[in-house]
Amino acid sequence: MKLSHKFSIYVPSTVDIDTPTDNTEKVKQTLSFLSSLFGGATATQSRGAWVSESAGLVVEDVTICYAYCSTVQRYKQLKRVKEFAKALREEMKQDAISLEVDRSLMFI
Repeated sequence: MKLSHKFSIYVPSTVDIDTPTDNTEKVKQTLSFLSSLFGGATATQSRGAWVSESAGLVVEDVTICYAYCSTVQRYKQLKRVKEFAKALREEMKQDAISLEVDRSLMFI
């Protein structure tokens, strides 16, 4: 089986844009969600920065949760992954959540 597509959800370590928080449970939820759709997922730590209209420069640790999938799965599950990212954004009170699909970044 060839898994030539990749979904990555960037889980922030802040709430309300720039207030630090423990994102452990959100990372677990994201890994569980991706695993339920694609059979498995991986998380890696990273550090990112972005400019918030209300808070200015925000530098934070992020956990990138990703899963590889087939072409059929990519098109079948795209809407569900976007909906998950939107819910994560709302729960964590963020301006946006980064969703990477096949090396293209979307702000959800």
